[in-house]
Amino acid sequence: MDAASTVKKSGGEFVDVGHMFQDCGLIQSQYDISKLLDGQSLEDRAVEDAIEIGAEDIQIVDITTGYINFFCNPVNVHSLSTKLSKIGYSIENSESLYAANNLVTLPLDERRAYDVFKEKLRNIPGLEEIYDNVKNDALPSDM
Repeated sequence: MDAASTVKKSGGEFVDVGHMFQDCGLIQSQYDISKLLDGQSLEDRAVEDAIEIGAEDIQIVDITTGYINFFCNPVNVHSLSTKLSKIGYSIENSESLYAANNLVTLPLDERRAYDVFKEKLRNIPGLEEIYDNVKNDALPSDM
C-alpha cells in the first residue's frame, strides 16, 4: 500500500502545508560544564558561541549535564557542527528538519486514531520522514 491510499482510507487528504513548518538545522550538543569560566553560565557561554559561529538560536536542554540545541540554516548544519566541535562541544546529533510553527493538542480519542494512522505510514517502504504539528504528549498507559 502506498501513502496516497493510506491517507485516503484514513479519511485524510493532501494539502499544501509548507506554511505550517519552518525548515531548520538542529545541532544537538553537550558542553562540559566544568570548563565554564568562574561566574559564567552555560547559557551565556552558548549564546557567545552561537554568535561566534553563526547559529541563529540556542535552547538549553539540560543545564546540569550541559546539553544544548543550536539552531541554524539547514545549509550550515555540517560546518557549524564542525566549528562547535573545535571549540569544545561534543556533537550528539545534527540534522535538517521541519519544525512546526504551531503545535496542536488532540483529544485522547483523536490522538489514538492519529497514532494508528502514523504507524501505518511508517510501515510504507520508501517513506523516510513524517513531520507533523501534533504535540507529542505521552498517552496514558492505562487507557
